[in-house]
Amino acid sequence: MTHDEYQEMVSQYIDEELDKKNEEVLFRHLGECNQCREFFRSSLVLRSQILGTKEAAPSTLRHDFASQQTNQAVERDLLVLAWQRKVPLPVAASVAIILLAGGLFFSSMTMQFNEADQFPTDVDLSFVSQP
Repeated sequence: MTHDEYQEMVSQYIDEELDKKNEEVLFRHLGECNQCREFFRSSLVLRSQILGTKEAAPSTLRHDFASQQTNQAVERDLLVLAWQRKVPLPVAASVAIILLAGGLFFSSMTMQFNEADQFPTDVDLSFVSQP
């Protein structure tokens, strides 16, 4: 077997995916080969460092993400400022008032109904006792 195959077996052992037969073969080889033994040690150290860390991501990645979010926020703010310069506040307020008035008008049109629709006259109320 080649060193690459033994190193793959080391990875399988660390991931608890290596069967007992191949585990014996691997440890027999690790007793004889310094290169694979060093790979095994470094793999164990790496695994313990990964499992032992409390940070989910390196600080540089967090910094890059934070700066990207900051850049997006700045671009969004610049876009809002550009829109505010193009559309003055009185124009925006007028459009908002027109939309609200139109909404009220159309909702009141759909709410109108006849008094006859409100109180049906053909209901038998004889079961109601009168004082």
